[in-house]
Amino acid sequence: MSDKKEILTGKVMDILAVLSKKDVGNFYDFVRSPYFNKKERLVHFVKFLQKYHPNFEQKSCNTHNAFKCLYKNEAYKKAKLDSCKTELKKLLEDFLRLEALKQNGNVQTDLLLQILTQKQLDESFGKELERSGKELNKNAQKGVDQYKRMFELAIQDYAFEVNRKGRLSDNVKLLNVIQHLDVYYLIEKVRFACTLLNRQQAIVNEDQIEEDLLLKYILTYLEDGEALLQNIPLLQFYYNLYLLLKSEQLDRQEDVQKHYLNLKKALETYGDKIDKGELRQIFTAVVNYYSRMMKKGQGNNYLNEVFEWYLYMLEKEVLLENGLFAPFQHFRNMVVAGLRLGKLDWTEQFILENQVHIPKKKRTFMVNYSLAEVHFYKESFEETLDFLLKLDQVKKDKIQQIEHKILRCKTYFELKQIEALDSLIHATEMYLSRQQGAISPNFYNSSLNLINTLKKIIKKSADPNYTKDKQILLEEIATTQLLSERVWLQEKVKEMK
Repeated sequence: MSDKKEILTGKVMDILAVLSKKDVGNFYDFVRSPYFNKKERLVHFVKFLQKYHPNFEQKSCNTHNAFKCLYKNEAYKKAKLDSCKTELKKLLEDFLRLEALKQNGNVQTDLLLQILTQKQLDESFGKELERSGKELNKNAQKGVDQYKRMFELAIQDYAFEVNRKGRLSDNVKLLNVIQHLDVYYLIEKVRFACTLLNRQQAIVNEDQIEEDLLLKYILTYLEDGEALLQNIPLLQFYYNLYLLLKSEQLDRQEDVQKHYLNLKKALETYGDKIDKGELRQIFTAVVNYYSRMMKKGQGNNYLNEVFEWYLYMLEKEVLLENGLFAPFQHFRNMVVAGLRLGKLDWTEQFILENQVHIPKKKRTFMVNYSLAEVHFYKESFEETLDFLLKLDQVKKDKIQQIEHKILRCKTYFELKQIEALDSLIHATEMYLSRQQGAISPNFYNSSLNLINTLKKIIKKSADPNYTKDKQILLEEIATTQLLSERVWLQEKVKEMK
């Protein structure tokens, strides 16, 4: 039959392909357990598949060999093989559920509490509920997950009394459920509203969204809820962040400043009481806000604020998750802020001390490029080239390729290596042209405008009679909307005779 030698395919192989070797080994042990599986042929099936993990593309990984492994000397029957694949798929899904359950202590606890309720084990239920509550309160830093968990445990306590006694002895436990639901809901509602505002700021042409009337009522309620906000610092953070972002959207600068100061005061007062993951989200939203302000030409006032926030987050280790910057762009942001503020020695030390917190795949480029920038700012241009040369053979993404070429162009200009500069400018223009559809329009245009402006400066430097005088060039640089390295270009024009 023609189908005997077909490569073995199906959902089981698709799922196994994305699992690690260790996971597949654990699945084999799972299938071997008589508690989960009593069919020996499925054990042989997994053993067969293990040999070909993770690709399952070898010629010997075919339907004929798989069937022979399962049914020895029987004649090949596709229906039988398909049946085994279906049974194994169900076992694999059970295995994945169990593995996920092992990673989620809250779900395990909830299931146990439900079973203890059903089995009428009142004393055990009480002890487990008490243990869960103590475990939750161990962490003084609260995030939205903790508030959600308080609500879930309140429901378990309420459900236990109703199911066991058939009625409530009083309203305390029901009121406890309502109270925790209110807090959790308010935090989540305002948090997602902040996410939506941030997204609307980033995506200019996104469709307009109808006014959220419920959110409007909530904001009115919180406006007069000073005591509530003080008791729930996380809600206060997201409330002030929302007001800041909304004021920015409506271009109410006085309100923006007021809400920013309130947010900063909340950080100073309650920062230690907020979960690090939540602080990281809030901080990222603030950094995005600062980035928008600086793109509008607000200058170093915002840069100083960004740098102060970064120092605070670095000190509190908020920026790290599992020992790595999360996201790793925070490393670059700190380098750029330090350089633009003239903190060159601090920046160099920061790079060397924190390079271990960058993912290995990105570390070589990130570190050497950042050190190249430090030496460029120090006007040690030969050292700048040395670091850039180290990156010639390093794999780079499209943005990194362009950044690498641009910094090298600037360095050649400073070293007056005009022949090398002309050649690199041409290569950079060609590369930008090829990547136009693959990178963001803003980055493409700001990079291309930099190259075009640099060409004009070179022409003016070489030929005093070049039609564009210094003042016209400076006006063009100041008024070009998208332009990388604006300050450096202005300095180079002012230095011309």
